Amino acid sequence: MDWDWLTAQAKVHNRQNRLGFVVALASKVAKKNANRNVAKRLSEVLKTLEASRLAKTDTLCQESWPPSQRKFAHQQRTALAAHWKLDTRLREENLTAAIKP
Repeated sequence: MDWDWLTAQAKVHNRQNRLGFVVALASKVAKKNANRNVAKRLSEVLKTLEASRLAKTDTLCQESWPPSQRKFAHQQRTALAAHWKLDTRLREENLTAAIKP
């Protein structure tokens, strides 16, 4: 994957928080699965994204959510989602189920 291009495109479109959150989740899964090379590369990408983290709260692609659903996701979000200013209920275990070691 061309991480330099992807992070640059995320920044151009103000989506670095979305990418940072997903990369952080993937990094946790990689560490849990003892995939050191992947975890190391994802950590490097995270450092780049962390430096350009946005202050604006966003969703993880559900821009059409009504306010009540967005409020519910905001209340249910993890500390990691809060760090990346995303209203989402996506969790590490959701990725773990999808990614087989």
